[in-house]
Amino acid sequence: MKIWKYHIPIEDEFKLEVPEGTEILCVQTQYGQPCIWCAVPETEEKEIMTLRVHGTGHPINDEEFLYSYDYIGTFQVYNGDFVGHLFRIWTIN
Repeated sequence: MKIWKYHIPIEDEFKLEVPEGTEILCVQTQYGQPCIWCAVPETEEKEIMTLRVHGTGHPINDEEFLYSYDYIGTFQVYNGDFVGHLFRIWTIN
């Protein structure tokens, strides 16, 4: 297991290819760039992690939010002008 850092784009939704079983530890900004730090197992198997950034005051689809989002954390960029709330989206099959 290792700790890896991934940069977070300021986009509504994005995907990361990560080793299977990766666990998000926290979200913070480093040098003005939002990042997540993850506990990453040493495996060659990959999975796609889907993440969503919601800005304060931006609308959220209530039904999707209640059943398939896990809150990761909150970060601020642009000297506090944008406050983003990061969620992991779980695909329901």
